Amino acid sequence: MSEQEIKTLNLRMPVELHARCKERARMEGVSLNTLILKILNEYDDGEDLPKNAEERLIRRIQRIEKALFGENDK
Repeated sequence: MSEQEIKTLNLRMPVELHARCKERARMEGVSLNTLILKILNEYDDGEDLPKNAEERLIRRIQRIEKALFGENDK
């Protein structure tokens, strides 16, 4: 990583989602942290997001789930 400021985030998620994310990271040969960063970077398209923090978070989680599991797997 470059010499940029790094922030830590404690993320709570359902146990089943965590297990599926860990498995995908293992299959890709990366850490869970790296997988989540990759997905967030791919789906941060710069669009205007809702001003409400809860709505922003819900939209991001939906994008991550879609990226991880496809639309029909939920």
